[in-house]
Amino acid sequence: IAEIIKEMGGCHRWLMEVKGVPELAKVDAAVRELCGVDSRADFDKDPAAGERWRALYAEFMLEDKI
Repeated sequence: IAEIIKEMGGCHRWLMEVKGVPELAKVDAAVRELCGVDSRADFDKDPAAGERWRALYAEFMLEDKI
């Protein structure tokens, strides 16, 4: 999941500006924290985490288009 976001330009800037992620934070760690999981494997175990990921992704994609 984090790899998908990393591939999109401006993701780290968006995470900092919109989500308040520290500048030095790694994107994958920030995404896991925002989704409330400790590892990527948790997304498979926790349907709510998957929903949080999809909401985060949709928000990023929407703002990226504006």
